[in-house]
Amino acid sequence: MNKIMTQVSIAITLIFSYPLAWSHGTHEHGNAKIDIGVENNTASIHLEVPAISIYGFEHEAKSENDKKTVEASVNKIRDNISQMVKLDSNLGCTFTTTKIDPFVKDDDEDNDENKLKSAQNTSNVKNDKKEAEHGEFKADFSVKCTKNISGTKITFGFKKYFPSIHKINVQGISSSTQSAAKISNDKGFIQL
Repeated sequence: MNKIMTQVSIAITLIFSYPLAWSHGTHEHGNAKIDIGVENNTASIHLEVPAISIYGFEHEAKSENDKKTVEASVNKIRDNISQMVKLDSNLGCTFTTTKIDPFVKDDDEDNDENKLKSAQNTSNVKNDKKEAEHGEFKADFSVKCTKNISGTKITFGFKKYFPSIHKINVQGISSSTQSAAKISNDKGFIQL
């Protein structure tokens, strides 16, 4: 079993780090990215969403009001992830939050943009950087089910909790299959 888990982990890493036929890593407001790895009755889920689609702003929370918004949003995801990434209820699944990064700066995009702006006008770099700042919400979850997940469908329910999320790019891998789907307004599914 450890050998299979190692193979699945390596495959997930290779697949998710190598670009697919459609763009999966671009920062676009309203778009979420979900990577799902499945082995028998367990799964790992990685979620990335532009911060603005979760909080309504894209900068790091500094004011008390912004900090409260972030805390409420993190709790909403933690408490409702099983309703946002929906597995068949007959599988008897339990979701556990393994990691949440409420604000991860999109350094690559910012650095290129800021270098260009800096070269054009060094006096406005500080203001331009704030305007150009792109933050991501990232989270990881583990799923343990009483039945095998492989071969099942996963549907989505983000709109109820975060109406600004319109599209979800999903990639999934199990010991027997690889799949990808584009979900629009929670309509559609991914087959594992």
